[in-house]
Amino acid sequence: MFSFLYEILWDMPLDMMFDWGGRLDPLGTFMALLWWGLMGLVISMILYGIYYVIETAGIPERAERSTITGKQFTPAHTTMVTVNTGKSVSVIPVHHPDRWHMTFRVNKCKSLVSFDITQSQFNAMNKGDEVNIMIRRGRISGSKYGFGFQTFNKSDFT
Repeated sequence: MFSFLYEILWDMPLDMMFDWGGRLDPLGTFMALLWWGLMGLVISMILYGIYYVIETAGIPERAERSTITGKQFTPAHTTMVTVNTGKSVSVIPVHHPDRWHMTFRVNKCKSLVSFDITQSQFNAMNKGDEVNIMIRRGRISGSKYGFGFQTFNKSDFT
């Protein structure tokens, strides 16, 4: 296994850098640097995935009393993305639906938590209202992650 990784991460890029005569090849050097950059990105993504699983997996959610500190509505809109397809450029429309977002201050520790909510929840609550939200605290960072409301009945918020 380690010889395979050594071959992919070290020997192959070095072979790209030099031509058959042992001279430094500019195109091969560029390709080797590009390969090392790509491998660094892949390894970073794998390490972040492992970190995220260790940080949040299996941690129970708990309800905490929080105060709404911010409300934000983003209406549906379309953005255009350009994509190079060989010799031509294509423009692709990307639709973004309506988005309702709230920010909460957890009363117990004063940290901010934010997440997207539904339109009915957004309309039923105002800035300054107190609600129970479900949160998890990360194992490593200690950060709080909001996941939603403990219960949602309009009578809870009036």
